[in-house]
Amino acid sequence: MIYFILDNNEKIELTHRKITFTETNSWFESEFKSEFSFPFEMRKEDFVKVSDFSNYLSAGSKTQFKGKLYRDGDLIDATLKIQQQKGNVISGIIFAGMEAFPNFDKDLKDLPLDKFNVADLKAHALITIRKDYPEVSHQFPMIHTDKYDPASDEFHGFGKFYNNYSEGEFRTNIVQSESNIDLIRNIMQPFPYLMHVVKAGIADAGYELAGDILEIEDFKKALIFRDGSYFKSTTTENIPFVLKINEWSRISYILAGREHVEFNKDLVIDRKGNYLIFGTIFNVMMRNVLSWRSDLQLQLKHVRNGVETMLFSRDRIHGGSGDGAIVQMWNFDIEIPISIEPGDIIRLWKIEVRRDVVPVRAPDYPEACSLEIIPLRYLNADGSPIVSVLDLNEVDLTRVVPDMKFGELISNLRAAKNLDLTISGNTVYMNFIQDQLNRNSAIDLSDFDIEEPLRTFHDERSYELSFSDGNKDSQYPYDSVFVQKDLVATSNYRINKNTTELKLDFLPYPTIVRNGISTSFAFDDEPSKLRLVFYNSSIDGPPVTFNNLNMTIAAIYQQCYANWINFLVNSIGYQWDFIISVEKFKSIVIQSLIYSYSNFHVFTEIEKERISRLSWRVSAKSESLI
Repeated sequence: MIYFILDNNEKIELTHRKITFTETNSWFESEFKSEFSFPFEMRKEDFVKVSDFSNYLSAGSKTQFKGKLYRDGDLIDATLKIQQQKGNVISGIIFAGMEAFPNFDKDLKDLPLDKFNVADLKAHALITIRKDYPEVSHQFPMIHTDKYDPASDEFHGFGKFYNNYSEGEFRTNIVQSESNIDLIRNIMQPFPYLMHVVKAGIADAGYELAGDILEIEDFKKALIFRDGSYFKSTTTENIPFVLKINEWSRISYILAGREHVEFNKDLVIDRKGNYLIFGTIFNVMMRNVLSWRSDLQLQLKHVRNGVETMLFSRDRIHGGSGDGAIVQMWNFDIEIPISIEPGDIIRLWKIEVRRDVVPVRAPDYPEACSLEIIPLRYLNADGSPIVSVLDLNEVDLTRVVPDMKFGELISNLRAAKNLDLTISGNTVYMNFIQDQLNRNSAIDLSDFDIEEPLRTFHDERSYELSFSDGNKDSQYPYDSVFVQKDLVATSNYRINKNTTELKLDFLPYPTIVRNGISTSFAFDDEPSKLRLVFYNSSIDGPPVTFNNLNMTIAAIYQQCYANWINFLVNSIGYQWDFIISVEKFKSIVIQSLIYSYSNFHVFTEIEKERISRLSWRVSAKSESLI
């Protein structure tokens, strides 16, 4: 029996529709490919009875339906996509397997990774570095970096380490008292364990992870590196204190035929600290040859708890009368250091002749006041200085994972150790492919041999195993392996048109010695790529990473690919068609090892058409084992 089960538990019967499914073996693919059906037809009224489909041509009409595919006792996640509608006939296609995996298209940052507050990040890190996965989900290793410039103002004196550790403690950023300059010695950042992210993603999809992957020490020791700008910056921002010439509050009086206007401005300062009031107050005066003919009254005050303190003042009241035809600017440059408490007010009050109606015959000064309140140093409540780069007292692993999809991460891990991925019920199995070529488990299909199958010979096949970004930096080259019949080479080889390039799209960072510390060096900054470092819990010494030789291309090839690639370069391709009973075919999956044509085979592709309730017509492609 075959039917599609919608989310509302309604069933679409498919057994008698002669539906055809095609499936490729992921062992031979670098990317996930789903099993899918060829288009099949159903009557519209039958489909409408069980779904909320209205009209394929209607705007916003639903054409994709998540559900389950039931096939002869097996139940798997699947998606039904409506492709066409013509009159009363609907054409659909079914995708099953990886295509329907619930969260392969979810960003890593959206997974339910550990996120919690801590009282003190450094204290938390000191406890964490003594533990390993799975007791902890993250770690704080020292890692070399050149991202932050120690000669810059923002990161002055930076030690060029993440999680800089010395003499039993993580180093603290300080303010040098003699110069009032920040010394940024450290940036504290947690790095998530690879397997914490993997298991969280699988669980988020409603599955449980099982298989060889859980026992791979290289994965259990791996941490994901991604710079997350994991700090709180208290970089100061100047506060503008500006009044335009038309921003007066009222006309105060008329003197010598000229209106005198009053300016008022209060600015509340929120943060405790030491500041500098800096800039210019622009003022205009009228005079004749002998004397002033307008007034100027100016006060700049600091207000705390209602108590005013004068910072700067001028008071020029002219004593005569008569016309004043000469315009003169009388400007005051201000540079006043001041200590501020939260809620303090900077207040400006002045009266001067109005100049926003008829332009004065003087340089155009559109501002009556142009000051800035410049923070020199923010202070804690106890008066101690606040350094410009502070720890985030939280562990938030969603901030420090690559900008990639969960499915991309799983694909990278499959390639790293040549793993397969299969789903059975609510369990996701990831096992070594090489270990599944055991001939004792083969299923005998020799009864379905045909006289003349199509055979394809692969004498010219060759493979290159390498890291995608292995040649990115000539200072830190990564090895590669080239394999063809009777040749395995790591240098002095050339790929050709028959070479299949097996690219591992991640990098284990190199370990270097710098400033007396041997640990990983994050030599690039690729937020969308997977970068790994490897860590053993620290007992006494500094929390440094180790050079994991198992993650070199040579070791990956020898441990995970040698037998597999040897099979590929020596195999013969077979293609043949046969009819088989539903009961017999139930025991066969795309990864099954079979015995046929007096040899052992692995399927590469299966196309199967349900021709009756009891039979499949199968078109199979396989590779023979040597």
